[in-house]
Amino acid sequence: MKPDTSSVPRLALACVAIATCALYVGMTIMQVGRPSFPLDDAWIHLTFARNIAQYGQMAYIPGQLSAGSTAPLWTLLLSPGFVWPFGPEAWIYLLGMVCLCAASMLAGRISTQLFPEARGLRWVIAFTLAFEWHLGWAAFSGMETLFFTTLMLLALDTYLSGCPLWLVGLLGGLLAATRPEGMALAGLIGLAQLARTGTRIGAASARMRSLIALATGVAVPLIPYVAFNWLVSGTLLPNTFFAKQMEFAEITSATPFTVHLVTLSAIMFVGAQLVLVPGFLAAAWLILRERRTDAAVLLGWWLAITLAFAIRLPSTFQHGRYEMPVLPSVLVLGWWGTWRIGRALARRAPAIERVARKTWLLTFGTLLLAFWIRGAQALATDAAIMDCIGVQTARWLGANTRSSDMLAVHDIGAVGYFLNGRPVLDMAGLITPDVIPWMRDEPRLLQYIIDRGAVYIVSSDAWHERLLHDARVQFVHANDCRSVLPPDGYAIGVYRIVR
Repeated sequence: MKPDTSSVPRLALACVAIATCALYVGMTIMQVGRPSFPLDDAWIHLTFARNIAQYGQMAYIPGQLSAGSTAPLWTLLLSPGFVWPFGPEAWIYLLGMVCLCAASMLAGRISTQLFPEARGLRWVIAFTLAFEWHLGWAAFSGMETLFFTTLMLLALDTYLSGCPLWLVGLLGGLLAATRPEGMALAGLIGLAQLARTGTRIGAASARMRSLIALATGVAVPLIPYVAFNWLVSGTLLPNTFFAKQMEFAEITSATPFTVHLVTLSAIMFVGAQLVLVPGFLAAAWLILRERRTDAAVLLGWWLAITLAFAIRLPSTFQHGRYEMPVLPSVLVLGWWGTWRIGRALARRAPAIERVARKTWLLTFGTLLLAFWIRGAQALATDAAIMDCIGVQTARWLGANTRSSDMLAVHDIGAVGYFLNGRPVLDMAGLITPDVIPWMRDEPRLLQYIIDRGAVYIVSSDAWHERLLHDARVQFVHANDCRSVLPPDGYAIGVYRIVR
């Protein structure tokens, strides 16, 4: 009996995930002095998760149900971190390692299902994902990004494996309950299934059965998800879906759509995948020419996510974290297209192909390793910035304000987590959805804050310049974050409302 050699690369992938955790988390601890996260949103998830674990409530402030979690399924997944003995940070790091390893294996498996003629690419693609720096950053950021990506790959793998469509739909529904744009995958799979049934006899009834099974699976997790949002906030989607779009409305309107589209398309090619650009373009052309409806799901996922954010939320902040779930499409299709280019070149000019292949592989490997290390530096720097402007500000508020003082805060994550139970008014609308329609109207926002009885405002000139220079607002405190803030960074200040 032959040994199962596939267990060796799987074990190696697990080791890469552990090594990535050690490097990325270790560098963060070295720079910050303790485990921390690069985004205020991570603390928002943890605050919701703590209240789920302690009170059984999807609430930011205990006793007040809220539809303010960007990714409810991720929030639920974080809640065991407050029950097990090693703490929520260790739980997040464990989830990050599991998702990084699982996403890598799934991407390799999907490549084999889509392109069986290129079986040798399976583990190449898997290890490329495991070392990809955006995904390493996402794995230990405390955010849902990599879990969302892994769930997308699992849903696609389930479909390509020929599993029942209701199960595929169930995973698609869970994906949408993690982030609303996850609905795009169910739509793409539905289109692929329609194309697969074709025009054969009985195709119409087969299409209908397929769509009903897929839709039924999608509905199972989405019905309670939508019902909760509607009952709590009167909207079908989380407050964040609307708040973020309103917050970025000025950026969206100030720059042409084509610029947003090009910028968001390019940002996921920063890294070793830059040399996959010709292969990715070749793969897109081949999918269209050869009518590869199965592989078109991956290409469509890349296009749908890029278009959606270019239209509604063209943010490149935090290394393009909203676009990171398209990386499996970039890497799988980029490698396959590059492989096809190599085959064509080998037939026409084998000597040139041998030299080009060795040079290309050396360049790609060097860039992959260099950016893997650079990603750890980026995570540590981002965490240090957030620790200074967010966590330390929250700790100062805890030591220098009364527990009954209401705080009007723009980034509520660290404040909510470290000042557990404090009355908070969210200027960004996540847990105070009343402000969303007019959150950019600063005079009205200030009057609302005053009318609600807030004592302090925690914000930045970058967001509320007019509001913070009003005569009724008095500066109190700001941490000195010059050592970690980039030249174009923003500071967070504490201001008292003078009545």
